[in-house]
Amino acid sequence: MDHDTAHPRPDWPYPPGTPHTGEHRVTDALIHALKWLAGLAGVALASIAGFWTDLGSLLPWLLLVTVLDIASGLTAAWRGGAIDSRIAWRGMTRKVYQILLVVVAQIIEVVYRELVGPPPVDFSNWCAAFFIIVEAISVMENAGRAGAPIPPWLRDALALLNGKVGGGGAGP
Repeated sequence: MDHDTAHPRPDWPYPPGTPHTGEHRVTDALIHALKWLAGLAGVALASIAGFWTDLGSLLPWLLLVTVLDIASGLTAAWRGGAIDSRIAWRGMTRKVYQILLVVVAQIIEVVYRELVGPPPVDFSNWCAAFFIIVEAISVMENAGRAGAPIPPWLRDALALLNGKVGGGGAGP
């Protein structure tokens, strides 16, 4: 192949016989690839939306709050000049396990329902609610670290949750 030729087929990505100027080949190929990716993303989102109807009703909210926590954590770390991939990796791993626990709780409910009858407690929604509260608190903490104005009563409540009120918490 000649090194002056950019591609073995000079009319690529156009089919043979298609009129084109040839000056926007890379841009057209990129747009074509992005259209395919957008289509695949739409199919994936539709599949996930259908899958959610079988899971606990709080799982989509947990996913939303998790994404907000990731975005707020990255923003706070960026604003503080302390972005660390190891911390991010640990946080992402923890979030994956949270979601897996909710899915496992849903599986337990399904098995219980099949073997015994209706479960006495909605395990997956209770599990998801707990993690939603934890993630929401984390979003508020990240907002404060990023410099967002936090009302004093909320700042004190967050400090109390972290054991930072009165000189160090309740531990020994």
